[in-house]
Amino acid sequence: MEIDKEKTLNKINIIETFLSELRQLSALSLNEFKNDFKNYDSAKYNLQISIEAMIDIGNNINNFSH
Repeated sequence: MEIDKEKTLNKINIIETFLSELRQLSALSLNEFKNDFKNYDSAKYNLQISIEAMIDIGNNINNFSH
């Protein structure tokens, strides 16, 4: 089985997009971050989607070796 390059590149783009969002959140002071629950929710969502994309890439590579 071959690695699906298009799927992998799409997942990398997703990771880059959500990491950019996380970088913007990291620019906030701790008080700014904590004072708006949307910041916490956004950070959690961005991390979750990024991790899911990384798992998808890993599964794609793992399937290649079988």
